[in-house]
This record gives sequence, C-alpha cells and structure tokens, in this order.
Amino acid sequence: MSNLRLVKQIEIESSATDFSFTDLFTTDYNMYKVVINNLTGNCSGTANAFTYVRAINDSGSVETGTVYAYASEYFKSNDSLSEQKNNSINKIEYMFGGVSDNANTSAVFYVYNPCIAQHTFFQGQSQSVIQSGSGDEYLRGTKFIAVMKNTDIVTGLHFFDSGTDEIDAGTIRVFGYRVD
Repeated sequence: MSNLRLVKQIEIESSATDFSFTDLFTTDYNMYKVVINNLTGNCSGTANAFTYVRAINDSGSVETGTVYAYASEYFKSNDSLSEQKNNSINKIEYMFGGVSDNANTSAVFYVYNPCIAQHTFFQGQSQSVIQSGSGDEYLRGTKFIAVMKNTDIVTGLHFFDSGTDEIDAGTIRVFGYRVD
C-alpha cells in the first residue's frame, strides 16, 4: 500500500480573485503534498495574475498578519535569475511564477506540521508562462521555501490574486504522507 494518500481533490470551475480551501489538513498526517495542475487565469492589463497564499487556521480565519517569511528563486526565460525574500510579510509570495490567459501553471509543494502547534513550513516549485505588456510569452519557474512563524494550527489554504485578475480553472490535489 502506498504511503501517499489522496486526502482531497478540488476542481476550480468558476472565476474568482480568491479561493479558500478549508479542511485540507488534519492530525492524521504531519506532511502533505499539494499538486496544482492547469491553473489558468482571466487576466487584464499585463495579462498575468500573481497568485499568493495564506494559511487558514483551525478557527477558519485566514492568517493575514505579518507572520510569514519566504525565500525563492525566480527563473525567467527572458531575463536573469532573481532571488526574492522577505522575513516579515502578510502572505507567501513567489510560490507561483504567474497565472496567464494562454498557458497553464502547475506547482508541487509540501506542507510540514500544519496541525501541530509549531511553525508550519512550506517548500516547493512551480512552472508557468507569463506575458509581457506587448503579448510576448515567457517561461517562469520558481523554487521556494516559506514558514508561518506563529504556532497556530493550519487546516487550509487561501489563494488570492495580486490585483483584480481572476483564477478561472485548475485542479488541486492534496495528499497526506502516512507511516504504516
């Protein structure tokens, strides 16, 4: 039997600038794998939606305080590598390279100890295509680590857009790692 168990699958089928996914994490597992496929956007202006992430605590509230820290490498096909980091911010940035009208974004990331009264850690990578103002498409890749520095229990995730662009579609699968 596999140690990787599908806990939840979510199909995004309607456009919105933010989504809250509750009841993703329980005390059944200490480590989770989140796989996001075919995330697409309904974008305006620059034709890109940068999607950010926040945790949802066990009382159902989105953690909006400056409780996050992250570091990422942002790979760009049309420019040099950039490193992003912040030690005190109200969201996890650069988990995704961007969500575009014309291409799918995919990501794989891990969530460690969400339901233990300790720091919750995130680690992962994504690939995407973004568009310049003139419509040229460029590949983007990210590798990141992040932490929620308070010790609240995390039961879900909140994804939201950097502006008024919308996320249209995508599949999110959450797996728990089990030790038998």
